[in-house]
Amino acid sequence: MTIFDIAIVGGGASGLAAAVMARQLGASVVVLEKNVRVGKKLLTTGNGRCNLTNALAVPGDYFGATGVMAGAMGAFPPAKVVAFFESLGLMCLETRGNRVFPLCDQASAVLDVLRCAVEESGGEILTGFEVRQIKKNGHFSLADGDGREISAAHVIFATGGPAAPSAGGTDAGFPLFKQMRHRVTKLFPALTQLETAPEPIRPLKGIRIDGAITLYVDGRPAASDRGDILFAEYGLSGTAAMAVSRFAAIALDEKKRVVASVSALDMSHEAALSLLKARFMRMPRRPLEDFLTGTVNKRLGQTLLKASGAMPFSREAGTLGEAELSAIARNLVDFRLPVTGTRGFATAQVTAGGAAAEEFSPDTLESLRVKGLYACGEALDVDGPCGGYNLQWAWASGLFAAMNAANQKGQP
Repeated sequence: MTIFDIAIVGGGASGLAAAVMARQLGASVVVLEKNVRVGKKLLTTGNGRCNLTNALAVPGDYFGATGVMAGAMGAFPPAKVVAFFESLGLMCLETRGNRVFPLCDQASAVLDVLRCAVEESGGEILTGFEVRQIKKNGHFSLADGDGREISAAHVIFATGGPAAPSAGGTDAGFPLFKQMRHRVTKLFPALTQLETAPEPIRPLKGIRIDGAITLYVDGRPAASDRGDILFAEYGLSGTAAMAVSRFAAIALDEKKRVVASVSALDMSHEAALSLLKARFMRMPRRPLEDFLTGTVNKRLGQTLLKASGAMPFSREAGTLGEAELSAIARNLVDFRLPVTGTRGFATAQVTAGGAAAEEFSPDTLESLRVKGLYACGEALDVDGPCGGYNLQWAWASGLFAAMNAANQKGQP
């Protein structure tokens, strides 16, 4: 039976990067992918454009067990990740927000250069091979449910997480960690949408604004982000909502009270009140239904007026009292919506939680419990914000794990 130097479980972003690096260092490699093709989830990233990395990404930008990141991010910071892809023939372009995309704007090109690099260098890719059992007796033995078995001196778990199941996301890899005596932390959806009480936002479906969301947990601010906000029939979407969703998911699981504060204007309550008083003086005869027209979206303005108790809409603006003006100003910059849930793993872009990262060496990403076992990417308890951060971790950790595993080839 052939014994590979390295078997990589999972043919996603981190697994394919690991395979390329391992072959470049001369290790024999097999990638074991449960789906019928590798890199399915990679094709959906960046709305099909693939936001490869963020040029300024550092471990301090991430969440979870970030102590495990030092070695990988030090060895393969964003500039070296870009250089790696350019060495494979992929031209890259840095855009607004320090985001790096393939110049051709095609996620498929990213997958193709990785796949070609593995195959052209003699690496093997086995699709439809779902590892169900792993054992170690000198070397590792990995078996699927059909009786097939692969042997390897070293194993890299690049199994990903359950986010985006329609694109191949799964939690099937975590039982393998447990078979190797590793703990798995609780899993939560991250970079997903927020569900809120339906009544306040029902009239706002389809409205998109550039604003900010602050998440309050039991009355205290827990996270905030500024960017795109989309009002949907279920709640809030857009980059700002997705950025705070991991904190909402964890807090709700802990039975805490979660509220999202939406700020439609980038100013203080006092500044918003001054703006409203100026409008009040200029247009006292204007009916309330149009009082905020030109300041925010008309439907949003009317919703905020209603939430402030400024009714009926047929009233003239000049009838507003000081307390009503203050309430309207408050809602313009701090419109609070109770959060009832998130949209879950089905729409999540990444998984929060995973294999307990403190059980892997930050210097090599090798298991501290099982010699020769490595882990990388989303499978570990590390997740990042939107904007190329999660793929940066996938590439860096995959390349780093493979580099260290390959340097040990020939050793048990």
